[in-house]
Amino acid sequence: MVIAVEIREKLDIFYRAAMDAANIQSEAILDEQKQIYQRAMADYEAEKQKDWQEKRRQRETSLKREANRIVQEEIMQQKQAYYSAVEAKKQELFAAVEQRLEEYRHTDAYEDQLEKMVQKAVALAETAGVQIYLSPSDQEKKERLEQKTGQKSPRTPALSSFLWQGQ
Repeated sequence: MVIAVEIREKLDIFYRAAMDAANIQSEAILDEQKQIYQRAMADYEAEKQKDWQEKRRQRETSLKREANRIVQEEIMQQKQAYYSAVEAKKQELFAAVEQRLEEYRHTDAYEDQLEKMVQKAVALAETAGVQIYLSPSDQEKKERLEQKTGQKSPRTPALSSFLWQGQ
């Protein structure tokens, strides 16, 4: 029985040693596998983080483009409104100027100014003939100017309405 006990003890020792070796080996395999999985998980998380950052960057770029487009549209609308207002003011100004000019053309001061201009042109030309052009709207003033300045207009029908030649 002693031999059987010794064999049993030896078998127990061998069994424990084999189990310890197997446990150590399996722990090493499990640790290695765990590290592999942890690296794979870290790589996966890093890749997902990169993907998320790329999508975020693309979304920000898209939002910036959209905002810029909206701003540019608003700028264009503002420019159109501005230029329309400027054009309306120009038209209003020109209409006011034309009205005031037309009112001035019906005053005695305008006729006096025309008379002075004719006399100045005649004095400047002295002996040479002078041609004075009148606006078609001033045609009714031609005869009065001729009387006041002593200058006569030509008798050519095609030119008499707007051309006045002094001698």
